[in-house]
Amino acid sequence: MPKLMNIAGPRLAIRSPFFWYSCFVKSPWKRFPSATLSILVLNLLCYCFTAKYFLFLDIGYWPDSLFQYGVHPILLVFYALFIHGNILLLINNMLFFWAFGPVVEDRLGPERLLLVYFTPGIIGGLLQLLINASPHGHFFPIFGASACIMGVMGACWYLYPWSTICVSYSFLFFIKGKQEASAFWIIIIFLVGNIVVGVISGSAEGIENFTNVGGLVGGALLCLAMKVKRDSALLSHVKKEQSELGDLQLLEVPELEILREDDPTDPDILRAMLKPAMEDGRLDILEQAFREAGAALIDKDPALVATYMLSCHGDNTCYTPAMLLHTAHALEDAGDPRRALQIYQIVLDRHPQSPEVEVVLYLVAYCWSHYLGDAENARAVLTDLLQRFPNSPMASQAKTLLRWIGN
Repeated sequence: MPKLMNIAGPRLAIRSPFFWYSCFVKSPWKRFPSATLSILVLNLLCYCFTAKYFLFLDIGYWPDSLFQYGVHPILLVFYALFIHGNILLLINNMLFFWAFGPVVEDRLGPERLLLVYFTPGIIGGLLQLLINASPHGHFFPIFGASACIMGVMGACWYLYPWSTICVSYSFLFFIKGKQEASAFWIIIIFLVGNIVVGVISGSAEGIENFTNVGGLVGGALLCLAMKVKRDSALLSHVKKEQSELGDLQLLEVPELEILREDDPTDPDILRAMLKPAMEDGRLDILEQAFREAGAALIDKDPALVATYMLSCHGDNTCYTPAMLLHTAHALEDAGDPRRALQIYQIVLDRHPQSPEVEVVLYLVAYCWSHYLGDAENARAVLTDLLQRFPNSPMASQAKTLLRWIGN
Protein backbone atom coordinates (compact mmCIF):
# COMPACT_ATOMS: atom_id res chain seq x y z
CA MET A 1 0.00 0.00 0.00
CA PRO A 2 1.36 3.49 -0.81
CA LYS A 3 2.41 5.54 2.17
CA LEU A 4 3.49 9.05 2.97
CA MET A 5 7.11 9.77 3.72
CA ASN A 6 8.50 13.06 4.96
CA ILE A 7 11.87 13.69 3.32
CA ALA A 8 14.18 16.56 4.32
CA GLY A 9 11.80 19.29 5.36
CA PRO A 10 9.41 20.36 2.59
CA ARG A 11 9.86 17.18 0.54
CA LEU A 12 7.18 14.52 0.52
CA ALA A 13 7.23 11.27 -1.44
CA ILE A 14 4.73 8.70 -2.60
CA ARG A 15 6.23 5.21 -2.56
CA SER A 16 5.12 1.73 -3.56
CA PRO A 17 7.08 -1.40 -4.48
CA PHE A 18 6.98 -0.43 -8.19
CA PHE A 19 6.63 3.34 -8.30
CA TRP A 20 7.53 6.40 -6.27
CA TYR A 21 7.82 10.11 -6.78
CA SER A 22 8.58 13.18 -4.68
CA CYS A 23 7.92 16.84 -5.23
CA PHE A 24 9.21 20.01 -3.59
CA VAL A 25 9.59 23.72 -4.31
CA LYS A 26 13.14 25.07 -4.38
CA SER A 27 12.30 28.10 -2.29
CA PRO A 28 13.51 27.80 1.34
CA TRP A 29 10.99 28.75 4.01
CA LYS A 30 11.98 30.35 7.31
CA ARG A 31 9.02 30.01 9.64
CA PHE A 32 7.72 26.64 10.83
CA PRO A 33 4.58 25.81 8.77
CA SER A 34 2.28 25.24 11.73
CA ALA A 35 -0.98 25.94 9.88
CA THR A 36 0.05 23.76 6.92
CA LEU A 37 0.98 20.85 9.18
CA SER A 38 -2.24 21.19 11.20
CA ILE A 39 -4.42 21.11 8.07
CA LEU A 40 -2.49 18.12 6.73
CA VAL A 41 -2.96 16.17 9.96
CA LEU A 42 -6.68 17.08 10.06
CA ASN A 43 -7.14 15.78 6.51
CA LEU A 44 -5.44 12.51 7.43
CA LEU A 45 -7.57 12.08 10.56
CA CYS A 46 -10.80 12.80 8.70
CA TYR A 47 -9.91 10.20 6.10
CA CYS A 48 -9.05 7.61 8.75
CA PHE A 49 -12.47 8.07 10.37
CA THR A 50 -14.41 7.95 7.11
CA ALA A 51 -12.49 5.40 5.00
CA LYS A 52 -13.53 1.79 4.51
CA TYR A 53 -10.55 -0.53 4.92
CA PHE A 54 -8.43 2.61 4.48
CA LEU A 55 -8.95 2.44 0.69
CA PHE A 56 -12.00 4.50 -0.19
CA LEU A 57 -14.58 6.72 1.45
CA ASP A 58 -17.34 4.91 3.32
CA ILE A 59 -20.29 7.19 2.56
CA GLY A 60 -22.53 5.15 4.84
CA TYR A 61 -20.37 6.15 7.81
CA TRP A 62 -22.07 9.54 7.96
CA PRO A 63 -25.79 9.99 8.58
CA ASP A 64 -27.70 9.92 5.32
CA SER A 65 -29.01 13.42 5.88
CA LEU A 66 -25.45 14.78 5.87
CA PHE A 67 -25.12 14.04 2.17
CA GLN A 68 -28.56 15.28 1.13
CA TYR A 69 -29.03 18.81 -0.06
CA GLY A 70 -31.42 20.86 2.06
CA VAL A 71 -30.28 19.40 5.39
CA HIS A 72 -27.49 21.38 7.04
CA PRO A 73 -25.82 22.43 3.76
CA ILE A 74 -23.20 24.60 5.48
CA LEU A 75 -22.18 21.67 7.66
CA LEU A 76 -21.98 19.54 4.54
CA VAL A 77 -19.64 22.02 2.86
CA PHE A 78 -17.44 22.24 5.96
CA TYR A 79 -17.07 18.46 6.16
CA ALA A 80 -16.27 18.39 2.47
CA LEU A 81 -13.17 20.53 3.02
CA PHE A 82 -11.42 17.56 4.66
CA ILE A 83 -12.91 14.60 2.78
CA HIS A 84 -11.23 12.54 0.05
CA GLY A 85 -12.84 9.85 -2.05
CA ASN A 86 -9.97 7.36 -1.95
CA ILE A 87 -6.45 6.77 -0.68
CA LEU A 88 -4.71 7.79 -3.92
CA LEU A 89 -6.53 11.13 -4.03
CA LEU A 90 -5.61 11.73 -0.39
CA ILE A 91 -1.93 10.95 -0.99
CA ASN A 92 -1.69 13.13 -4.08
CA ASN A 93 -3.46 16.04 -2.41
CA MET A 94 -1.29 15.87 0.68
CA LEU A 95 1.83 15.57 -1.45
CA PHE A 96 1.11 18.79 -3.26
CA PHE A 97 -0.23 20.54 -0.19
CA TRP A 98 3.02 19.84 1.67
CA ALA A 99 5.03 20.92 -1.38
CA PHE A 100 3.23 24.26 -1.79
CA GLY A 101 1.77 24.98 1.65
CA PRO A 102 4.96 25.83 3.59
CA VAL A 103 6.23 28.38 1.05
CA VAL A 104 2.79 30.00 0.83
CA GLU A 105 2.48 30.13 4.62
CA ASP A 106 5.99 31.58 4.82
CA ARG A 107 4.85 34.57 2.76
CA LEU A 108 1.25 34.94 3.96
CA GLY A 109 1.47 33.82 7.58
CA PRO A 110 -0.81 31.20 9.21
CA GLU A 111 -3.99 33.33 9.27
CA ARG A 112 -3.96 34.27 5.60
CA LEU A 113 -2.97 30.73 4.61
CA LEU A 114 -6.18 29.52 6.27
CA LEU A 115 -8.10 32.15 4.31
CA VAL A 116 -6.55 30.94 1.05
CA TYR A 117 -7.26 27.32 1.99
CA PHE A 118 -10.87 27.60 3.17
CA THR A 119 -12.32 30.28 0.87
CA PRO A 120 -11.90 28.44 -2.47
CA GLY A 121 -13.10 25.19 -0.88
CA ILE A 122 -16.24 26.77 0.56
CA ILE A 123 -17.09 28.56 -2.69
CA GLY A 124 -16.48 25.38 -4.69
CA GLY A 125 -18.57 23.32 -2.30
CA LEU A 126 -21.48 25.79 -2.41
CA LEU A 127 -21.31 25.78 -6.20
CA GLN A 128 -21.47 21.99 -6.24
CA LEU A 129 -24.42 22.04 -3.83
CA LEU A 130 -26.32 24.40 -6.11
CA ILE A 131 -25.72 22.20 -9.13
CA ASN A 132 -26.78 19.11 -7.20
CA ALA A 133 -29.97 20.91 -6.21
CA SER A 134 -30.77 22.19 -9.71
CA PRO A 135 -33.58 20.51 -11.68
CA HIS A 136 -31.03 18.89 -14.00
CA GLY A 137 -28.47 18.14 -11.33
CA HIS A 138 -27.44 14.65 -10.27
CA PHE A 139 -26.58 13.93 -6.68
CA PHE A 140 -23.07 12.82 -5.77
CA PRO A 141 -21.13 13.41 -2.57
CA ILE A 142 -19.15 16.63 -2.24
CA PHE A 143 -15.39 16.26 -1.87
CA GLY A 144 -14.08 19.79 -1.41
CA ALA A 145 -10.56 19.16 -0.12
CA SER A 146 -9.14 19.19 -3.65
CA ALA A 147 -10.49 22.69 -4.23
CA CYS A 148 -8.76 23.82 -1.01
CA ILE A 149 -5.45 22.33 -2.13
CA MET A 150 -5.83 23.96 -5.51
CA GLY A 151 -6.45 27.27 -3.73
CA VAL A 152 -3.04 26.96 -2.06
CA MET A 153 -1.49 25.98 -5.40
CA GLY A 154 -3.10 29.06 -6.95
CA ALA A 155 -1.57 31.20 -4.21
CA CYS A 156 1.84 29.69 -4.98
CA TRP A 157 1.19 30.33 -8.67
CA TYR A 158 0.76 34.03 -7.87
CA LEU A 159 3.48 34.40 -5.20
CA TYR A 160 6.25 32.24 -6.68
CA PRO A 161 5.52 31.89 -10.41
CA TRP A 162 9.16 31.36 -11.38
CA SER A 163 10.24 29.21 -8.46
CA THR A 164 11.62 25.82 -9.46
CA ILE A 165 9.62 22.70 -8.69
CA CYS A 166 11.63 19.48 -8.63
CA VAL A 167 9.89 16.17 -9.28
CA SER A 168 11.83 12.93 -8.81
CA TYR A 169 10.38 9.58 -9.87
CA SER A 170 11.16 5.89 -10.24
CA PHE A 171 9.18 3.18 -12.02
CA LEU A 172 9.86 -0.57 -11.89
CA PHE A 173 13.28 0.12 -10.34
CA PHE A 174 15.01 0.88 -13.65
CA ILE A 175 13.12 3.89 -15.05
CA LYS A 176 14.32 6.78 -12.93
CA GLY A 177 14.48 10.49 -13.48
CA LYS A 178 14.25 14.00 -12.17
CA GLN A 179 12.50 16.90 -13.82
CA GLU A 180 12.52 20.57 -12.91
CA ALA A 181 10.22 23.28 -14.15
CA SER A 182 8.91 26.62 -12.96
CA ALA A 183 5.81 26.64 -10.76
CA PHE A 184 4.03 28.67 -13.45
CA TRP A 185 4.12 25.85 -16.00
CA ILE A 186 3.55 23.01 -13.54
CA ILE A 187 0.38 24.65 -12.23
CA ILE A 188 -0.76 25.58 -15.73
CA ILE A 189 -0.67 21.86 -16.54
CA PHE A 190 -2.91 21.14 -13.54
CA LEU A 191 -5.27 23.92 -14.56
CA VAL A 192 -5.61 22.76 -18.16
CA GLY A 193 -5.83 19.12 -17.08
CA ASN A 194 -8.77 19.79 -14.78
CA ILE A 195 -10.57 21.80 -17.46
CA VAL A 196 -10.14 19.03 -20.04
CA VAL A 197 -11.23 16.27 -17.64
CA GLY A 198 -14.18 18.37 -16.52
CA VAL A 199 -15.38 18.90 -20.08
CA ILE A 200 -14.93 15.25 -21.03
CA SER A 201 -16.62 13.93 -17.87
CA GLY A 202 -19.80 15.91 -18.36
CA SER A 203 -21.71 18.37 -16.20
CA ALA A 204 -22.28 16.11 -13.18
CA GLU A 205 -19.07 14.19 -12.66
CA GLY A 206 -16.94 17.01 -14.05
CA ILE A 207 -18.16 19.58 -11.56
CA GLU A 208 -15.48 18.57 -9.08
CA ASN A 209 -12.84 19.34 -11.69
CA PHE A 210 -14.33 22.76 -12.31
CA THR A 211 -14.40 23.50 -8.58
CA ASN A 212 -10.69 22.68 -8.58
CA VAL A 213 -10.19 25.20 -11.38
CA GLY A 214 -12.17 27.74 -9.39
CA GLY A 215 -10.09 26.99 -6.30
CA LEU A 216 -6.81 27.52 -8.16
CA VAL A 217 -7.92 30.79 -9.72
CA GLY A 218 -9.51 31.87 -6.44
CA GLY A 219 -6.27 31.34 -4.50
CA ALA A 220 -4.39 33.50 -6.97
CA LEU A 221 -7.06 36.22 -6.92
CA LEU A 222 -7.09 36.31 -3.12
CA CYS A 223 -3.34 36.98 -3.09
CA LEU A 224 -3.82 39.65 -5.74
CA ALA A 225 -6.55 41.28 -3.63
CA MET A 226 -4.30 41.20 -0.54
CA LYS A 227 -1.52 42.86 -2.60
CA VAL A 228 1.04 40.35 -1.38
CA LYS A 229 4.59 40.68 -2.66
CA ARG A 230 5.58 38.37 -5.53
CA ASP A 231 9.00 36.87 -6.21
CA SER A 232 10.74 38.00 -9.38
CA ALA A 233 12.40 35.53 -11.76
CA LEU A 234 15.83 36.69 -10.57
CA LEU A 235 14.93 36.24 -6.89
CA SER A 236 13.51 32.79 -7.64
CA HIS A 237 16.76 31.81 -9.35
CA VAL A 238 18.84 32.84 -6.33
CA LYS A 239 16.48 30.99 -3.97
CA LYS A 240 16.98 27.89 -6.09
CA GLU A 241 20.75 28.24 -5.62
CA GLN A 242 20.26 28.74 -1.88
CA SER A 243 18.12 25.60 -1.71
CA GLU A 244 20.73 23.56 -3.58
CA LEU A 245 23.72 24.87 -1.60
CA GLY A 246 21.92 24.72 1.75
CA ASP A 247 24.00 27.54 3.26
CA LEU A 248 23.69 31.31 2.82
CA GLN A 249 27.41 31.67 3.52
CA LEU A 250 28.16 29.99 0.17
CA LEU A 251 26.36 32.68 -1.83
CA GLU A 252 28.13 35.69 -3.32
CA VAL A 253 27.40 39.25 -2.18
CA PRO A 254 25.39 40.14 -5.34
CA GLU A 255 23.19 37.09 -4.76
CA LEU A 256 22.69 38.03 -1.11
CA GLU A 257 21.72 41.51 -2.26
CA ILE A 258 19.01 39.97 -4.42
CA LEU A 259 17.76 37.90 -1.48
CA ARG A 260 17.37 41.10 0.54
CA GLU A 261 14.48 41.99 -1.78
CA ASP A 262 12.48 39.29 -0.01
CA ASP A 263 13.11 40.64 3.49
CA PRO A 264 15.51 43.58 4.04
CA THR A 265 15.48 42.90 7.79
CA ASP A 266 16.45 39.22 7.61
CA PRO A 267 19.39 38.90 10.05
CA ASP A 268 20.61 35.66 8.46
CA ILE A 269 21.13 37.34 5.08
CA LEU A 270 22.82 40.39 6.62
CA ARG A 271 25.08 38.21 8.74
CA ALA A 272 26.09 36.24 5.65
CA MET A 273 27.00 39.53 3.92
CA LEU A 274 29.36 40.78 6.63
CA LYS A 275 32.51 38.77 5.91
CA PRO A 276 32.52 38.78 2.07
CA ALA A 277 31.59 42.46 1.89
CA MET A 278 34.38 43.35 4.33
CA GLU A 279 36.88 41.23 2.40
CA ASP A 280 35.91 42.93 -0.86
CA GLY A 281 36.02 46.37 0.74
CA ARG A 282 32.33 46.93 -0.06
CA LEU A 283 31.42 48.87 3.07
CA ASP A 284 28.95 50.85 0.98
CA ILE A 285 26.86 47.71 0.47
CA LEU A 286 26.83 46.98 4.19
CA GLU A 287 25.93 50.58 4.99
CA GLN A 288 22.98 50.48 2.61
CA ALA A 289 21.83 47.09 3.87
CA PHE A 290 21.90 48.03 7.55
CA ARG A 291 20.39 51.44 6.86
CA GLU A 292 17.45 49.83 5.08
CA ALA A 293 17.05 47.26 7.85
CA GLY A 294 16.73 50.11 10.35
CA ALA A 295 15.28 49.72 13.83
CA ALA A 296 13.47 46.48 12.92
CA LEU A 297 16.82 44.67 12.86
CA ILE A 298 17.57 45.81 16.42
CA ASP A 299 14.46 44.00 17.66
CA LYS A 300 15.34 40.85 15.68
CA ASP A 301 19.08 40.62 16.34
CA PRO A 302 20.74 43.34 18.46
CA ALA A 303 23.97 41.30 18.56
CA LEU A 304 24.24 41.59 14.76
CA VAL A 305 23.83 45.37 14.94
CA ALA A 306 26.56 45.46 17.60
CA THR A 307 28.85 43.37 15.37
CA TYR A 308 28.30 45.76 12.48
CA MET A 309 28.94 48.86 14.59
CA LEU A 310 31.95 47.48 16.48
CA SER A 311 33.71 45.01 14.19
CA CYS A 312 32.81 46.56 10.84
CA HIS A 313 33.06 50.20 12.01
CA GLY A 314 29.50 50.87 10.96
CA ASP A 315 28.49 54.21 9.54
CA ASN A 316 27.70 56.88 12.14
CA THR A 317 24.45 57.85 10.49
CA CYS A 318 22.96 54.36 10.12
CA TYR A 319 21.51 54.41 13.62
CA THR A 320 20.37 57.32 15.73
CA PRO A 321 21.49 57.63 19.37
CA ALA A 322 18.05 56.39 20.43
CA MET A 323 18.47 53.28 18.25
CA LEU A 324 21.93 52.62 19.67
CA LEU A 325 20.53 53.04 23.17
CA HIS A 326 17.88 50.45 22.35
CA THR A 327 20.58 48.11 21.00
CA ALA A 328 22.67 48.40 24.15
CA HIS A 329 19.60 47.75 26.33
CA ALA A 330 18.88 44.58 24.34
CA LEU A 331 22.48 43.44 24.76
CA GLU A 332 22.24 43.96 28.52
CA ASP A 333 19.05 41.89 28.63
CA ALA A 334 20.82 39.19 26.61
CA GLY A 335 23.63 39.04 29.19
CA ASP A 336 26.29 40.85 27.16
CA PRO A 337 27.14 43.98 29.24
CA ARG A 338 30.63 44.46 27.80
CA ARG A 339 29.37 44.95 24.27
CA ALA A 340 26.55 47.08 25.65
CA LEU A 341 29.22 49.34 27.17
CA GLN A 342 30.92 49.56 23.78
CA ILE A 343 27.67 50.64 22.13
CA TYR A 344 27.09 53.22 24.87
CA GLN A 345 30.60 54.52 24.19
CA ILE A 346 29.75 54.96 20.50
CA VAL A 347 26.93 57.30 21.53
CA LEU A 348 29.28 59.28 23.77
CA ASP A 349 32.02 59.48 21.13
CA ARG A 350 29.97 60.10 18.01
CA HIS A 351 26.97 61.97 19.39
CA PRO A 352 28.34 64.01 22.33
CA GLN A 353 25.63 66.66 22.01
CA SER A 354 22.66 64.36 21.79
CA PRO A 355 19.94 64.50 24.47
CA GLU A 356 20.57 60.82 25.25
CA VAL A 357 24.09 61.46 26.64
CA GLU A 358 23.08 61.95 30.28
CA VAL A 359 20.98 58.76 30.21
CA VAL A 360 23.86 56.90 28.56
CA LEU A 361 26.29 58.05 31.27
CA TYR A 362 24.00 56.73 33.97
CA LEU A 363 23.54 53.40 32.16
CA VAL A 364 27.31 53.05 31.69
CA ALA A 365 27.79 53.52 35.42
CA TYR A 366 25.01 51.03 36.11
CA CYS A 367 26.70 48.43 33.85
CA TRP A 368 30.04 48.88 35.60
CA SER A 369 28.56 48.57 39.07
CA HIS A 370 25.82 45.96 38.67
CA TYR A 371 27.08 43.68 35.90
CA LEU A 372 30.86 43.98 36.01
CA GLY A 373 31.40 44.81 39.69
CA ASP A 374 33.77 47.72 38.95
CA ALA A 375 32.85 50.39 41.51
CA GLU A 376 35.78 52.64 40.61
CA ASN A 377 34.79 53.04 36.97
CA ALA A 378 31.15 53.48 38.00
CA ARG A 379 32.03 56.32 40.40
CA ALA A 380 34.13 58.07 37.74
CA VAL A 381 31.27 58.02 35.23
CA LEU A 382 28.70 59.18 37.80
CA THR A 383 31.00 62.04 38.88
CA ASP A 384 31.31 63.08 35.22
CA LEU A 385 27.53 62.97 34.85
CA LEU A 386 26.97 65.19 37.91
CA GLN A 387 29.58 67.69 36.74
CA ARG A 388 28.15 67.95 33.22
CA PHE A 389 24.46 67.76 34.11
CA PRO A 390 24.10 68.92 37.76
CA ASN A 391 20.42 69.84 37.39
CA SER A 392 19.32 67.12 34.99
CA PRO A 393 16.58 64.58 35.75
CA MET A 394 19.28 61.91 35.99
CA ALA A 395 21.26 63.77 38.70
CA SER A 396 19.15 62.49 41.60
CA GLN A 397 19.35 58.90 40.31
CA ALA A 398 23.12 59.29 39.89
CA LYS A 399 23.44 60.40 43.52
CA THR A 400 21.33 57.44 44.66
CA LEU A 401 23.54 55.04 42.69
CA LEU A 402 26.66 56.69 44.16
CA ARG A 403 25.36 56.10 47.67
CA TRP A 404 24.55 52.48 46.80
CA ILE A 405 28.07 51.96 45.45
CA GLY A 406 29.54 53.54 48.59
CA ASN A 407 27.67 51.05 50.74
